[in-house]
Amino acid sequence: MTLDMIKNVIGTVKGALMFYEGNGVEVINENTCGRYLKDRKGRMTLNGDVLDASEEWVLGLPVSGLKAKDNVLIIYVDG
Repeated sequence: MTLDMIKNVIGTVKGALMFYEGNGVEVINENTCGRYLKDRKGRMTLNGDVLDASEEWVLGLPVSGLKAKDNVLIIYVDG
């Protein structure tokens, strides 16, 4: 299962905001424990470092686990 599949399950609004702070969804790289977010310019970051990768690339990563904590869905990806 890929992150894109999870995005489709959680819905249009939540899915569109999954890479922004405070939306109730966190996408975590299981290898680095870093969080994928978009910066103010719309670039993908991992732990604040700008990636040379698109949102589509991140959405293609395989999901390795799901967790819920304090009303936040935490999605672990392998990549």
